[in-house]
Amino acid sequence: MSGSTENTLARLAGGQWGMFTAAQATAHGVARSTLLRREQAGALERVRTGVYRLPGVPSDRLDEIRAAWLASEPENSAWERLSNPDVVVGGGAAAWAHQLGDLYPSPILMYSRKRRQTRHDDVRYSTRSVPEQDVTVLDGLPVTTRERTIADLVDEPGTDLSLIADALRDAERSDADLDTGRLIQLLGDRSKRLGYPTGADLYAHLRSLTQVDEERLRDLLAHTNLRDMVAALSNERVLSILSSLEHLNPQLTAEQLDAMIAPIRSSLLIALNEQVKNAIIPLGADLPIVKMPRVNLPESVKKALTLPALAELQQLAVPRIALTVPPLPEEVRSRLADLALPGNAADAQTKSATAEPAEAAQDE
Repeated sequence: MSGSTENTLARLAGGQWGMFTAAQATAHGVARSTLLRREQAGALERVRTGVYRLPGVPSDRLDEIRAAWLASEPENSAWERLSNPDVVVGGGAAAWAHQLGDLYPSPILMYSRKRRQTRHDDVRYSTRSVPEQDVTVLDGLPVTTRERTIADLVDEPGTDLSLIADALRDAERSDADLDTGRLIQLLGDRSKRLGYPTGADLYAHLRSLTQVDEERLRDLLAHTNLRDMVAALSNERVLSILSSLEHLNPQLTAEQLDAMIAPIRSSLLIALNEQVKNAIIPLGADLPIVKMPRVNLPESVKKALTLPALAELQQLAVPRIALTVPPLPEEVRSRLADLALPGNAADAQTKSATAEPAEAAQDE
């Protein structure tokens, strides 16, 4: 193959992951017979029918998907198609591109604005127009966003919800922020078919399967002083109760005081555990339309969050204990600090926090 032909193919492969199509080569004066001879000589690699890769270009886990996308419009270059892509990778193939879950992209699903047909069993076209907000570009490949990908997996025939939950788990763990509101909106179009009244209900079920909140709680207990903070807060609450009881009747014996305080201690511990669980829910998921799944605390965690014994409390000074700020992330400190608020203030703050997103949702 002449130097000019090699240069032509190199220019075509630039910006296309080291690949080019036979149609592109033919349009630039390189005969298909030349490509065939070069392939037989080992100087070109055929990735799929009509798509070749230059020698020396390292393979990648997305090469099959990229080659299928190039073959969907073989005459046009990748960079020309990205400004307004007519073909977008979706479904399991998009999940594979985003590294969500364990779904293998077979067949490779691609959405197209116009009807397309293929003779290849490893590719499937679906005729639909994907909104611009649901399309992103990963290293030059147009794919559906993570939110749209997870929602579209619900439409895939035979896909188990646990596999979709695995994809959601990986999306929740990733560094990029998952747009929970958009995901719930997209799930709303599919929820009733699966027996869930709303997209929020379906999201809550999927999220409960991910166990990401249990993992966050375990991390907080292992790597922060959350236990100490819960103990300090419980001391403060119980001391306040003890102070009021002693003021009403200073003649109470320790046994009488213990009997009176026991049910209060039990309900207080439940409330504290619930608020600790609330604190580990990511702030982006605090939407008024979502009933977030709560962590079912294992026994080992419950023991770590128990209140101090009454005898220990009686040895402490009755005035409230000052709450020290632990080295926790800002959003966690803010939410845990709510535990020390009086009931009315905490309720008011909760109502305010839910009212603002609701107003924003109406504006949308």
